[in-house]
Amino acid sequence: MFLSSLDAARRHADLHFRLHFRRPFRRSAAAALVAAGAFAALTGCSVTFPTPTPPAPNAALINGGNGGLLIPLHVERADEDHARLGLPVQLDGKPVYMALDTGAQGTRVLKSVLPGSNYASAGGVTSMSFANGVEILGSAVKVPFSLAGTTPTPIAAQAVDVVRCLPNARKCVGMDGYTGEFGWAFSGVVGVGAAQPDDSCCAPNRCARYPATSANVIWCTRTSRSRTWC
Repeated sequence: MFLSSLDAARRHADLHFRLHFRRPFRRSAAAALVAAGAFAALTGCSVTFPTPTPPAPNAALINGGNGGLLIPLHVERADEDHARLGLPVQLDGKPVYMALDTGAQGTRVLKSVLPGSNYASAGGVTSMSFANGVEILGSAVKVPFSLAGTTPTPIAAQAVDVVRCLPNARKCVGMDGYTGEFGWAFSGVVGVGAAQPDDSCCAPNRCARYPATSANVIWCTRTSRSRTWC
């Protein structure tokens, strides 16, 4: 991955420069300027990348809809070359590529990706932390959500406007304000994990959260694994 390799090189240069910078000033000023120049060459310009484009939705009804909706998932590479499942969705009519997360709850999307700006409030600012040390913050808003051409249904989604590291993980993958899930590989996550009692954001009842054509939605990957939801 070009972006992840560039990011890793830049972060390595950052750490390398800081270690050298903290040493006693016994080295020549010329050597310090060379180190500073190398650091600036890698960090002088911010890394930019296009908004992830979702693949075309390709779903099928099972038994005419009586058996649920079959939604193929896509395997993508994210931070640290980890494989993540990608799910194409529509938010307020806009195709958005999201990571399917079985360890999180609710829809959490970058605010900058949403097509509108005056969505009805669904709650105050909340935060959520991940096992990799990343923390996201944003307020909850009501956004029309749909899967594979289903009728849009308003849901509470966290509009993420801050991506950062937790205080005890300052060199996490989100140290530059973005990650694979919230930036260059996906535009957010769709969490289908069990609701947590201390999570006040993004609809605690996962079985009523997303629209479907029947009571069952089956997610499947190209490796023929499946997950039955609700």
